[in-house]
Amino acid sequence: MLSCFISSISSTPEMAMVLVIPFTVIVEMFAGLFINSGELPGWLSWLKYTSFLHYTYETLMI
Repeated sequence: MLSCFISSISSTPEMAMVLVIPFTVIVEMFAGLFINSGELPGWLSWLKYTSFLHYTYETLMI
């Protein structure tokens, strides 16, 4: 969903690929697979709720 938004506001496909990589890395990092959610500092703990992969991993762990 985020990738579609970024590609719609960028002027070229190359620009879209450059813009989407940092957002994808952040989403994957704060999903809970690479970094344990309980070990995040307090000021970064809210980022796990912005990651759609966080909810996917939580559902799979049930």
